[in-house]
Amino acid sequence: MRFLLKLKSWQLFALIVIPAFVPNSYTVLMYLSLLIGLSWIYAIGVTMHSLIPVIKPDIKYFRFSLLLIIIALIISRIAQVGGDNLAIWFSATGGIIYVIGFICACGFAGKMLESVIEGEIVGNSDALKAIICLIFFPIGLWHIQPAVQRVLAKYDKQIV
Repeated sequence: MRFLLKLKSWQLFALIVIPAFVPNSYTVLMYLSLLIGLSWIYAIGVTMHSLIPVIKPDIKYFRFSLLLIIIALIISRIAQVGGDNLAIWFSATGGIIYVIGFICACGFAGKMLESVIEGEIVGNSDALKAIICLIFFPIGLWHIQPAVQRVLAKYDKQIV
């Protein structure tokens, strides 16, 4: 998934946003757009985690939070099929699980990006700008993607 990190900001934006607006296959392409966006966050988290030269934080919770997001999407999709009160409860539960997992995933990815930029493990308060940019996707994409590309260019030059 590293190829997502090599795309220009506008290319990634188009790849994620345009499929959500294609008529007649709205649900499938909307979920595809969502999975591409989550894959981008996963690629940022894993790639930046691998570039940290010092003691690395545990990545299990990051992967678990992304798994929670996928489970929440499945729960919400199943709940949309039914029309009773139980379906509403499942849909609300899936939404809450999604939000919690998404904030945790964005927090880890933002923290890893800022840690690589700073050269040491930073706290959540130091990485707040990156975390907020990841959470507010369409606006934050234009800040995060160039930062990721600068980091990758710096480390690719060191490897060669």
